Amino acid sequence: MLPVHKATKMHPVDAYEFLHWHSQREIANAAAAANAMVGTEFFAKMCGDMVNASLAAEDFRRTFMPFVPEMPIHMMKMYSDQVVQMTAQNWSVYLDTVKGEDQKTIARRLEIWKHVLNTHYPIASSKKELVHEEGIVKLYRYTRLDNGCERKPIPLLLVFAIMNRPAVFDLYPGNSFVEYMALRGYDVYLVDWGTPGQMEKNFTFGTYALELLPKLIAKMKQLSDSETFNILGWCLGALIVSLYASLRPDEGLKKLMLLTAPLDFSDDEQLTFRKWLRHIDVEKLLDHHDGLMPAHMIEAGAQMLKPIDNGIRKYLTLWNKLDDPEFVEGWHALDEWVKMNVPIAGGAYRQLVFELYLGNKLVEGTFRLGNETAHLGNIKADVFALIAESDHITPPSQIRRAFPLIGSAKKTLKEFSGGHIGVMAGGAAKDKVWPGLDSWLQAD
Repeated sequence: MLPVHKATKMHPVDAYEFLHWHSQREIANAAAAANAMVGTEFFAKMCGDMVNASLAAEDFRRTFMPFVPEMPIHMMKMYSDQVVQMTAQNWSVYLDTVKGEDQKTIARRLEIWKHVLNTHYPIASSKKELVHEEGIVKLYRYTRLDNGCERKPIPLLLVFAIMNRPAVFDLYPGNSFVEYMALRGYDVYLVDWGTPGQMEKNFTFGTYALELLPKLIAKMKQLSDSETFNILGWCLGALIVSLYASLRPDEGLKKLMLLTAPLDFSDDEQLTFRKWLRHIDVEKLLDHHDGLMPAHMIEAGAQMLKPIDNGIRKYLTLWNKLDDPEFVEGWHALDEWVKMNVPIAGGAYRQLVFELYLGNKLVEGTFRLGNETAHLGNIKADVFALIAESDHITPPSQIRRAFPLIGSAKKTLKEFSGGHIGVMAGGAAKDKVWPGLDSWLQAD
């Protein structure tokens, strides 16, 4: 037991430990309460009312006061982020002061903190070549890394979601799935869906799965001189490649990897987004944003699923780990990627809301892409599906309930103890997930 200065005062280290423990406990309690609250019907209705009210207010402004500029919601979010960051910084500096840290140490930590929060991290640095374009959509081929490993003859195509950049596959050297697979001899290709604008606002999942993806695959097969290929789809990318595999089962797809795939939308208890969407005027929302679901609303929605974790705890964790360069680099790179949201084309967003989240048409066997109906039972490729047990974006039930419907003769379902992003980009991914994917691809 450390001695106290006076009978009424704690030793600085004891005071720090108490305050640090107390703050962590309170944040954990607040986070648990907030996470529970956002899943309630009351909160869903409140969010819907707020969004609809803001749309009505904007209608009034456009009709009666067009000379008044539109409220910059994304600027308000930037300001709120800065307030949260400053609050976390001030509290952390206060705790370090109580602990007895000298001012030089605190100043040094502040410099690292400000550098991380005010600079861009150069993610996606692996060498690649743009080999094909379809409008805003690009196909990249990564340079194979010659380390004596046997080269794999079957190309691997990586497909991510349509509302964020695929750079998450290539965060930074040493923590890059692209680099990991290239070092093992894989011929790696990447789809970049681009940023939709007015020309692409009517894109649907049919556009992505049956028009654009087949063209990219044809180019990849030509360049690799291979009639067979493997695909890894993650998040909505996994949904897109599932649709492709079900409707084009005989085009050479050999192995299909589905990571956190949103396929079944029936679990009302786990699907917080579904509750929210029932109360939002989606058509008016799209109309107000020129037929696109704006990026800042996508990011805000994802952050609201875990408001305390995403808004406060992440910054306190950064401060506590500022003396760990490897952690800081990983935090900086991932935070850079998280902010790279892009809009979703209105056509695809309508399908996502009305036909999937609210209609669950894919597992019901009634999800139509043009004149065709997608059935998971038509998938012939071998399937490896991965569930993230702590996934709050794509809850485990979205894959688990749909998995029996997949028609593949060979299919594997695995679970990972992390979350939606950690399944491929977290610290444990390169030790627990990537080797498993590599082994499965190489197995007969």
